[in-house]
Amino acid sequence: MITLLAVLFHRSAVIALLLYPIYHSKITKKWLLFAIPSLLAAFIYNKQLFLFFIRLLGSSYYEKYAEIQSTNAYTMIILFALFLAFSFFMVNDNDLDSNTLGLRNIMLLILAIQLFAPINTMAMRMNYYFLVYIPVLISNTILYSKEKLFLLVKTARLIMILFFVIYFFYNAYTGADILQVFPYKFYWE
Repeated sequence: MITLLAVLFHRSAVIALLLYPIYHSKITKKWLLFAIPSLLAAFIYNKQLFLFFIRLLGSSYYEKYAEIQSTNAYTMIILFALFLAFSFFMVNDNDLDSNTLGLRNIMLLILAIQLFAPINTMAMRMNYYFLVYIPVLISNTILYSKEKLFLLVKTARLIMILFFVIYFFYNAYTGADILQVFPYKFYWE
């Protein structure tokens, strides 16, 4: 109900309408036989699909955001694909609670949205709604990981922590931090 109210104020909130059905879907490893080719097709035809979806938001959005521009946002696609693979293959589906399954489904949606980020910055901004779920999914995946993969999961956790700490400070040092979170600046500065 709140999401419907949000859509009345900002059309981009329509993406949040996908949360409830995606979260409660019963997506298992068998679905990957359909999901992987679908994601590859979405990546190949991302320009045509993006223009189709942007038209659904109305003419003002189409005029404002329909320009296809290269953003080179490919690294995050790889990272999100790795997170999705991690959440599918490090656990037994039967051991997962409904919350972790729902978060894993949202991770699939995050990857699908990210496929459009290399052609328009709006896609990445639409993904900001969902990125907050990734750390919870990763920690739940580690919690429910297969015992025989414990050492691999523990190593992956350490690599992820080191990667993000180094990535944060590297971007802060080089000035490549497009979100300008470090050093913090007020919006009005």
